[in-house]
Amino acid sequence: MNKPQFLIIGAQKSGTSSLRKFLEHNPNYFFTPRRELHFWNRDREYRDGQGVAEYFRNFEQALPNQIVGEKSPSYLPSQSAAERIAFHLPQVKIVAVLRDPADRAHSAYLHGRRIGAIPKSRTFSQAIRDYQNNQGVPYGDVVSQGFYFESLERYFKNFDADQIHVISFSQLTQNPELILPELMKFLLPTESDFQSVDIDYVLPRVNVARTSRFPQLVRQIRGSKRLSVEQKNYLSGLTFKKLREVSIRPEDRTLLDEIYRESNANLKKRLGHTFSF
Repeated sequence: MNKPQFLIIGAQKSGTSSLRKFLEHNPNYFFTPRRELHFWNRDREYRDGQGVAEYFRNFEQALPNQIVGEKSPSYLPSQSAAERIAFHLPQVKIVAVLRDPADRAHSAYLHGRRIGAIPKSRTFSQAIRDYQNNQGVPYGDVVSQGFYFESLERYFKNFDADQIHVISFSQLTQNPELILPELMKFLLPTESDFQSVDIDYVLPRVNVARTSRFPQLVRQIRGSKRLSVEQKNYLSGLTFKKLREVSIRPEDRTLLDEIYRESNANLKKRLGHTFSF
């Protein structure tokens, strides 16, 4: 039975979809047809381990020589995913892309607005100031997923450090020709197999910020129990238009920088002080 050899665990709104798109263009890699499985963080899917065999069936079409992967950004902030993954896939490689947490929060807010999960009446300033009162509410809390140190520490406790590869979002988007070969080398079963020639190291643009012309309709689509995730994404996408670029207000960025200050400092100690988002 094929099993994933690597997992892209997040962070949400940090280029993980673009990263998957780049890798799946290479025939050496296999991803599931479903864009994200969200298996390890969902109790109803995991079922105390009883759902693992069903999960592995998602990878049965992989060829023997392919490197098998999965991407679900819900794994990074999950309280339970790291321990579950380590128990069933102790040799798996972990990939995390980290974006400046203030920018990530803003992007998550815009995404929530786009799909109709956050009403127009709720401003970004309100969202970041009352995030603690909305924890557990889908798109109610756009802040907590940016506490990267706390999330990553669960993986460092369950995996050897050489199984974890952390990527800077800014470096990934600005210098893909440097970052992508390093990632591909990390993902290979043996370093000697690495070939860097004849590969176009261009990161595809995926999930560009857009807004819906009919947010109420999108809310109804998203709430439907009859439609699959793929159908919801397709129908919602028909209503989208490009979102006008909106910057974070200086006072909001100052607040977020203070919220994340301790977590960011601990993250730099963990990853090395040269790491930057």
